[in-house]
Amino acid sequence: MPKRIPRDINWLIKKYLDFFRKYGLSETMIREIYEKWLPGTGLITDFIWFIFEYLLTEIAKEKTPLALEFHRLTSDVYNQMAMYLIKEGKRNPNYLLKKFHYHELCYSEIATTNFVVEVEILSRKCCPYCDNINGLKMTIEEAKEKQLLASENCTNARNCTCSYLVKPLRGDDGWALVKG
Repeated sequence: MPKRIPRDINWLIKKYLDFFRKYGLSETMIREIYEKWLPGTGLITDFIWFIFEYLLTEIAKEKTPLALEFHRLTSDVYNQMAMYLIKEGKRNPNYLLKKFHYHELCYSEIATTNFVVEVEILSRKCCPYCDNINGLKMTIEEAKEKQLLASENCTNARNCTCSYLVKPLRGDDGWALVKG
């Protein structure tokens, strides 16, 4: 049986420092935050989650003029959080994926343009529930309201693998329709 690597601050630094550096957190900063964070009592798995939440909070505080940049940064963190849950076998990351999908519908480049768009569900043979809604089309507002992907109805044991395809509607002439 392979030897399990201890989960401590050194493990966290080795596994996640490159990711955290993208957001301005150095190894020294992470170690200092860890020393102040529940000294000696906190689990490293709780601490890494604390850092992910900290990054999301800091991104939200930024005065980013572009919704697209906000979307890119938060999507990156949500994706890393989901990958952490999958790799560590902690729990099904569908609740994070649901947040990610909602965020995608609100802030993706196509969703924030002046085009009239529709949303189509792409199942990718995820599970029987998801296969049943594969190809379903709706407005972006309906998709945000219903939040069908990564729901409690998805029976994929690892996580929902579906996605929304947000695309501009086209007129009879083939041109993308513009709002207003």
